[in-house]
Amino acid sequence: MGLLERDWPGVVLEVGGDSTRDVVWRIATPDGEFEGSQDRAGQAQYLSGPTTTLARYAHWWRQQVPADQALVLYDESYSTVIPLDPGLSEADLIAQLG
Repeated sequence: MGLLERDWPGVVLEVGGDSTRDVVWRIATPDGEFEGSQDRAGQAQYLSGPTTTLARYAHWWRQQVPADQALVLYDESYSTVIPLDPGLSEADLIAQLG
């Protein structure tokens, strides 16, 4: 949570308010509201919002997690699956998200 507060000005955090989600965050951006949450097990984050903000967040999150830990971004239907390899740029993510 400290990383979100440090790097995402204006983030609103809700902790422990849901039986399945450990933390929920909302960020107002010029493109619209971005919302994310992390499951209680810490194995998944759920993201919703403008593509540009989603790409920015995914790029930022990749930088917070050790490079040897695999991260994957996918949509609800698993029809879009993007490995978040170190070095992947925001522009690459936006292009892949379409």
